[in-house]
Amino acid sequence: MNTYLSSGSANEDVLEASFQISYRIGKSCKNHTIGENLILPSIKEAVSCMFEKDYVNKINAILLSNDTVSRRIKDISNDIEETLRKGINDSQLFSIQVDESTDVAQLAVLLVISRYLKENESVEGLLLCHPITEFTTGADIFHAINSYFIEKRIM
Repeated sequence: MNTYLSSGSANEDVLEASFQISYRIGKSCKNHTIGENLILPSIKEAVSCMFEKDYVNKINAILLSNDTVSRRIKDISNDIEETLRKGINDSQLFSIQVDESTDVAQLAVLLVISRYLKENESVEGLLLCHPITEFTTGADIFHAINSYFIEKRIM
């Protein structure tokens, strides 16, 4: 997440706050509207009670609308995926663990977890979470993973 952030100007601080809160919303699996409907008003009330009104005006600059939180979570996800892909391509060795599961809506989902070595340490992360719309045969799973590896240029 630090790729987007660097402390310094007020705008950068506001952006960092927006990303940090969006990250927590994503991890909580809550509806994205919780940012503007609960979190931001709560922060404003707490700051208003504890500090000067000038600080509340600064907090008003934090963007936490549903669309903004969704974009931030997508940006964070893309950054994590890019980091994993770069780590895999930079490593001499890597492995994947594949799991096919069915979610609560009875849809098949393919999960691919990658592991690679970075400075003699094992790094692990979720590389791919892909819905399987056709069948879940071994050939279909292989095709989905192979297509992803080709598209993303993973060795």
